[in-house]
Amino acid sequence: MRPSELARAREPRSALELQELGDLEELRELAPEWHELWLQSESGTVFQRPEWLLPWCEHLADGELRVVAVRRDDALIGLAPFIVQNGAGLRALRVLGCGVSDYLDVLVARGERQHVQRALEQWLSQQRGFEHCDWSDLRPDSLLLTLADEVRPSSRVSAGSVCPGMALPERISQLGAVLPRKKYTEISTARKRASRKGEVSIAHADAESCDELLAGLVRLHTACWRARGEEGVLADERVQAFHRAVAHNLRARDALFLSGLRVNGQLVAVVYGFFDRGALRYYLSGFDPDFARISPGSLAIAHGLEVAIERGCSVLDFMRGNESYKYAWGARDEVTLRARQTASSASPSGVHSASAIGH
Repeated sequence: MRPSELARAREPRSALELQELGDLEELRELAPEWHELWLQSESGTVFQRPEWLLPWCEHLADGELRVVAVRRDDALIGLAPFIVQNGAGLRALRVLGCGVSDYLDVLVARGERQHVQRALEQWLSQQRGFEHCDWSDLRPDSLLLTLADEVRPSSRVSAGSVCPGMALPERISQLGAVLPRKKYTEISTARKRASRKGEVSIAHADAESCDELLAGLVRLHTACWRARGEEGVLADERVQAFHRAVAHNLRARDALFLSGLRVNGQLVAVVYGFFDRGALRYYLSGFDPDFARISPGSLAIAHGLEVAIERGCSVLDFMRGNESYKYAWGARDEVTLRARQTASSASPSGVHSASAIGH
């Protein structure tokens, strides 16, 4: 280390400041800084982006916003997007996006994990507005798991959801060596059958076609589930409005994957996902059961694989759910965790709390 670097390393860091935001308009105002923090974060996923969570607050939130911003020298270095919700007679502290997000977490700037953890420990130790914490869909490296151990000694960590995924090759020509032989043969056969039905084309969402493809996704996904006697996750109009807002937000950031398969102009399959830190995250799809013989869903996913490889993605993440079709692609399980804690009284020092915003 150079002398100048050593001197800077010995300089005491300025104190941290906590701000609590409980108003949606304040969160909207925070969006530019929030986005920059997301870019700096090493572990944040699409589900921690303001482009995802602001629409969630607008359309799906049911509870009291308790978003904690951690600052140093006025710079945002951490964001804990909490919400207090009622359930089973208890008030629980949960993470924004719960229910529709596959991965939940806080955002932390590089090199600031311990300091943000200490700040959140103090904030939690001072709270009396909820009886317990319930943090689900946590990845194994989540700061919230460490926080649970430190602040809530009575915490219980249990297995959450299975999230299958698969590694992608560097080149499309290598897919045959990565995919199971049965799936690779199925795709080749499906393409031949589709071509015999007429003109086959792929449509990608742009400013004009985004809403049309989303409407197609809702229609096709709902049709698939109704054939099983269920409504599916897109039946609620609030959920549809949420995904419309998210899709337009992420398309503007070049992070949306929304692709439709057409046969003779008819939309027969739609895949909806996100490009996120070197991964294509597969979120939802729908296909026309009348075209099952050409495997339209598999054809749409295969196209997604090729697009992801062209963009340099190294992972196809099928995310939450252990549906059998995911394993047909060669996916392997990853798991998320769930932490539940009761109250605690830890009180770390060295963190100054600003006046609560929005309360």
